[in-house]
Amino acid sequence: MNYSKRVCVLYFSILLCASILLARLYNLSRPEINKSISVLEGQYTGKIDVCERSGFVYDRNGFLLSHDVIGKIALVNPAECENAPESAEILSKCATSLTCSDVYEKLIDGVPFTMTLSKEITADNISQGVKVFDLYEENMSVACHFMGYSNRDGKAMSGLRLEYEDFLQGELYSKVLARFDTNAKKKSLSEFELDEQNYMSTDGVVTTIDKQIQILCDTMANEIRSGAIVVSDIKSGEILATSSFPGYEVENIVNLLDSDKGELVNRAAMSFTPGSVFKILVAASALEIDAELYNLKYTCEGDIKAGDGVFHCHNRAGHGEIDMAEAFSESCNTYFINLGRHIGLDTIVETMKKLGLDMATEAGVLREQANFFPDTENHTEGYISNISFGQGDLCLSLLDMTKIVISAVNGYVPTLSTVKGIVEKGIFNAMESKKNRRIFNDDTCEKMRFMMEKCVKEGTGQKAASEKVKCGGKTATAQTGRFDTQGVEYVHKWFCGVYPIENPRICICVLCDDVSGTNVSPSVIFSEICSFLWENGY
Repeated sequence: MNYSKRVCVLYFSILLCASILLARLYNLSRPEINKSISVLEGQYTGKIDVCERSGFVYDRNGFLLSHDVIGKIALVNPAECENAPESAEILSKCATSLTCSDVYEKLIDGVPFTMTLSKEITADNISQGVKVFDLYEENMSVACHFMGYSNRDGKAMSGLRLEYEDFLQGELYSKVLARFDTNAKKKSLSEFELDEQNYMSTDGVVTTIDKQIQILCDTMANEIRSGAIVVSDIKSGEILATSSFPGYEVENIVNLLDSDKGELVNRAAMSFTPGSVFKILVAASALEIDAELYNLKYTCEGDIKAGDGVFHCHNRAGHGEIDMAEAFSESCNTYFINLGRHIGLDTIVETMKKLGLDMATEAGVLREQANFFPDTENHTEGYISNISFGQGDLCLSLLDMTKIVISAVNGYVPTLSTVKGIVEKGIFNAMESKKNRRIFNDDTCEKMRFMMEKCVKEGTGQKAASEKVKCGGKTATAQTGRFDTQGVEYVHKWFCGVYPIENPRICICVLCDDVSGTNVSPSVIFSEICSFLWENGY
């Protein structure tokens, strides 16, 4: 190769190397490359998920229903803790499970960490390096059927949690995330940058439930094998407690899907044969169309003919001549069959329609399943006789009976509710309320209160009496036509009443739908609830 060719090759080689070098320098000047260089020099961004929770659900008094505060969790930044031995000693005395040496090693490592606390950290010299947060755990035990349950993936499956899932699990879901600069060994080099994501917010759903009363009713599982309790405010129609039995534990949900005991069924919203508690509606309907029927006399001989059939009173020997108050108190079936025939099925059905019982009753997220309404086309004596004392194809829920009882003692059809409103961005927004409709006059209500008090004072409801306060109500033992393997008929036992009787403030409906082989008494449970209300100033 001649001299000129060598020069050309050398020139182009130098030019190519220069081009490669320039391209390399350009790439090194790009931001992402600078980031890589920073990593090589020991600059990282670390993060720690500190704690998390779903949105809150409150009772009417501001107490948490959905969560328990199970302690506090501390986020510790070693870079801001002076004097590692002293800091370790102070922190370990506040930790639930870490020893002094455990904490010291973590501080020396320099890697930020979390620790649960048994008591508050008060030392000033380390407080800047520690951030403390409440630690929450979802509580699935209080009012479990009303609150609802979630599956293993956290998806709400029933109750209030399902109704407000987008709000509680979406908009209000929050957690605390800490970010900080670290070196290559993950040791922190700076203060925390906290992203609290509304963790400190008080936003949530405010229910009408009273936690004290709810917990009391939930404990009745020791007495009620199968049934439900609904406690409500008479003037507002707000549900103060709603319990269904048997209950369930969330961790056992999968094992209960095929259970024949119906643990996942909310019996407070199911329909059952009401039996004699339906006499409250029949009596009020009669008094409303003719107040003089209060004095209507009838001689109970223990049974009464209806078409081709015969209906028996629970007192087979008969009650003799009685009036409405005595018949109500003693729960005389034949008297009410005679009264039902006198006023007619249309009058009874008209009252039921005024109460809205021809449609499924709703109380916010508590929604009744479809019930069976009397067939107004069937006017046989036997059919009317059955309806008159709450038997036949008549089925009502505790929500229905709550409406009946409240209307009978104060004259107004309540709008039942379970949610007062929501707190959003710190502001309470109340649910729109509806004006209650009046269907019974004062005279009717006064007579109904007297008869309900008489039932408890000297009639079939004496077990419902409380030593603390005068109450009133009505008993029922409804036949179902279903029998167990031993040939014993399943019956539904009820007690529906009010507390106190002079100026009723609270309605209590108790149902035990499987009492075969047990001594369970809804009247006794009613009495226990009334005594609790009195002792706690309700």
